[in-house]
Amino acid sequence: MEKLYVIIPAYNEGMNIEQCIDDWYPIVERHNGNGESRLVIINDGSKDNTYEIMQKLAKDKMLLAKSDVAYAKGAYEKEMEQVALKKEAYNK
Repeated sequence: MEKLYVIIPAYNEGMNIEQCIDDWYPIVERHNGNGESRLVIINDGSKDNTYEIMQKLAKDKMLLAKSDVAYAKGAYEKEMEQVALKKEAYNK
């Protein structure tokens, strides 16, 4: 059976995260892959209750994986800065 990984970043999505999980979780279940499929939500240092909602929902949803990282945005910004600097140097 096929397996599926859906990875969704979340930042201050307390108002929307439950609906997002409710929308995507059935799709992951349909492509269960003998229990190997996952809906992965990565909380990027939210200041609201996003992570708490994710924790609550994960108790009943075995295919839901949650992660709480507070540096993904910063790492992305740093990478984009490096790309911009390389492009700027190239265009001189």
